[in-house]
Amino acid sequence: MATLGEKYGHLRGADVEPCDKAVRRFYELFAKPVPFVFRTATNEILYMSHLDIVNARFEMDILWGLGFYSTYDLFFAALDEDVRQNLFKSLA
Repeated sequence: MATLGEKYGHLRGADVEPCDKAVRRFYELFAKPVPFVFRTATNEILYMSHLDIVNARFEMDILWGLGFYSTYDLFFAALDEDVRQNLFKSLA
């Protein structure tokens, strides 16, 4: 069995998008302020999903996608459908 260094060593020094750029891109796509009561949940989803995706060991699968969607659906159930769709498109 290969060590992590052997398996992922070729990625050392790879150019990885920082969290702040991902967050900036989200706010440019969403193009309006996130309602205050949803801002913490939105930022948490943004940061955690970004850190998952830039991890070299990450492989998107159906369980990750279901968890992302379920979390999103639960946190933002109180928003109207148009805002939820726009928010989801900006997050994804």
